[in-house]
Amino acid sequence: RGLQLGTELRFLTENNSNGKIWGDFLSDDDRIKEDRWQFDVETESFLSHGWRASVLAVGVSDNAYYDDFSSRLSTTSQTSLNRSIDFERYSEHWSMMVRLQDFQTIDPKIDLDQEPYAQLPQIVANGRWRDGFLGLDYSLDTETSYFYRDDSVKGARLHLKPAISLPLEGPGLYFVPEIA
Repeated sequence: RGLQLGTELRFLTENNSNGKIWGDFLSDDDRIKEDRWQFDVETESFLSHGWRASVLAVGVSDNAYYDDFSSRLSTTSQTSLNRSIDFERYSEHWSMMVRLQDFQTIDPKIDLDQEPYAQLPQIVANGRWRDGFLGLDYSLDTETSYFYRDDSVKGARLHLKPAISLPLEGPGLYFVPEIA
C-alpha cells in the first residue's frame, strides 16, 4: 500500500495539563490511489478560576480506514467517531459543564436520518445545598442543548429540575423523601 508514517506526542505540563496526540498518514495508497490518514487527540488542561478543559477527537480519512488497517474488532465495529470539547468547573455547591460535540459517521450502512446529532452546545449546571433551612437538602439540575444534524430536524431542549429532600438517617437505615 505504500509507506505509512505514524507519530505520537505526549505532554505533561507543570500545572498537570496532559495529553496525547497521535496520527498516521499514508500518501497515495497503492490500492485506492488516495491519501489515507487517522488522528486521535486526548487532552486535559487546567485553566484559571478552577476551570478544566478536555478535548477528545478522533477522525479518519474514509469509511474503510479501520477495515483496511485495524486488526481489533472493537475498532472495526465502530459506527461513528466522537469529537468533543468540554469545559468543566466544580465548586462547593455548583458543578458546571459546557460541551461542543459532533461525530464523524464511518458506517456507510447508516442512513442519514439515523446518524447521531451534534450538540452545539450542551450546557449543564447542577447545584446542591445540604442541611439548609429546616434541615432540608436543596438541589437544582439544569441542562440545555441545541441538537443539530444536516438535513434533519434541529432544535433546543431545556431541562430544569428543582428538588427539596429531607434525609432521615439512623444506624443501618436511611429514608429520603423528596419533592422534585
